[in-house]
Amino acid sequence: VPSLKTNIIAESRETSYESCGLKCAENRFCVAVNYKKKAAWNESNCQLTNSTARKFVNISSEKERVWTFIKVNVDRSQV
Repeated sequence: VPSLKTNIIAESRETSYESCGLKCAENRFCVAVNYKKKAAWNESNCQLTNSTARKFVNISSEKERVWTFIKVNVDRSQV
């Protein structure tokens, strides 16, 4: 999938999908992440979103469709 274009809470540079997921777990409004495994050192590769309704940037290049969108299930009842 490509990068998200709406409902982005935050973007950051993370070293792994797990650290991206932890960023989501720390944000009470986050329900999913869009993670890009291979990114330039100065490029965000972790997008936190407050929606599972996906709206992506319209692109035709296969090189840009390298993101992985994953719903994060976190129990926040103790927070």
